[in-house]
Amino acid sequence: MAHLGAVTYNPNPKFALNRAYFGVFAFTWVTDHTLVSGGNPYVWQSAAFGNVRVFLRFDPTWFSWNSNNRTLDKLILDYYALLPPYTTPISPGAHAVTFGYTTTPKQFTIAIEQPFLQKHAYYALPAPSPTFWFQPPPTP
Repeated sequence: MAHLGAVTYNPNPKFALNRAYFGVFAFTWVTDHTLVSGGNPYVWQSAAFGNVRVFLRFDPTWFSWNSNNRTLDKLILDYYALLPPYTTPISPGAHAVTFGYTTTPKQFTIAIEQPFLQKHAYYALPAPSPTFWFQPPPTP
């Protein structure tokens, strides 16, 4: 669909990162939004603003657990809002795509943040299979 709205990147748009280091992403928007569809895409719905739905879709080659590198400006394919009954996507507002380390949870995080909103919700990204790093020993 579209990645609408003014976007800033921290530290910069071409900052490359390895997907294997990330287990969660953080998202901020208005507090009345409820996650109605997890996965890729993520969809949040607002009760207070006429059932506005916000859509966020990551690049599928980065979203699924892997060891691929991507730059911050290539992670998000779609980020837009729909205001029923209209079907034309609208901008969810200015936002920042930020790389950082959080203390709760203690790990590297990608954050999609709206200005002036301080509350983050954390969502798990797909994890590797339990045997990815260490193969079980062969059965005797």
